[in-house]
Amino acid sequence: MVSLSVELSLHPHKTNFSEGDDPLWQVIWKCPTTSKLRFFLWLVGHEKIMSNVHCFLRGLTNSSKCKDCPGLDEDGLHILRDCKHAVPLGRELVPHTQQQLFFTLPLKNWLVTNLTPLRVWELIG
Repeated sequence: MVSLSVELSLHPHKTNFSEGDDPLWQVIWKCPTTSKLRFFLWLVGHEKIMSNVHCFLRGLTNSSKCKDCPGLDEDGLHILRDCKHAVPLGRELVPHTQQQLFFTLPLKNWLVTNLTPLRVWELIG
């Protein structure tokens, strides 16, 4: 049984109170953008966007693979960073000295790094 509390009434969107301590959660909700984009980023961070991997797991498609990158699964990180259509943008925006970090971080670390106002490559580069 769930008991009502002040915390729940002040933050009804929190279904998992430990999520509020998650750096990704904090960065997404403090991101200076529209609520629609914050919601999209939350979906990406929780691997809930309708990628081929997600659709395949739900039985909505026959393959989890990206149609443009043979042999590679199409998950949220693939769509935003690793797909052959996304890679040129990353190479254009990220300084060359920081591209290895940019292209190798796991999803949640990648999102936190890129949504933080002062990105890691700006500190190093």
